[in-house]
Amino acid sequence: MIRPYVAILAVVLTPVFFSACSGPESAPVQAVRSYLEALAAKDLEGMVSVSCAEWEASARMEVESFAAVTPELVNLECETAGMDDQASLVTCTGQLKLDYDGEIQELELSGQVYRAIQEGGEWRMCGYK
Repeated sequence: MIRPYVAILAVVLTPVFFSACSGPESAPVQAVRSYLEALAAKDLEGMVSVSCAEWEASARMEVESFAAVTPELVNLECETAGMDDQASLVTCTGQLKLDYDGEIQELELSGQVYRAIQEGGEWRMCGYK
């Protein structure tokens, strides 16, 4: 018979064990995640700071397009999906919920492939494939 404290300990430690095995996110994934988090916060400076120079104008347009909505990032999970020339490809799942005066629209993130490149010694979000 399993003692109750052993069962409770197993339930508590199992998620800790699996989260420790997952390891840290790659730098390209962190750049894309930071970009999406800044977009959801409508943080233009945050978006630009993790964008490559070529993408900065597009980042500005993206944040401006969200001026009339309140965005919320839900269940964001990203992972590296390969390479394309010098770019690391990143895919994400989750939704960007947009609240426009009480009307909610959900944008699925799973349909997009993000490009991240190394620029100035750092990985930066640099558009979509």
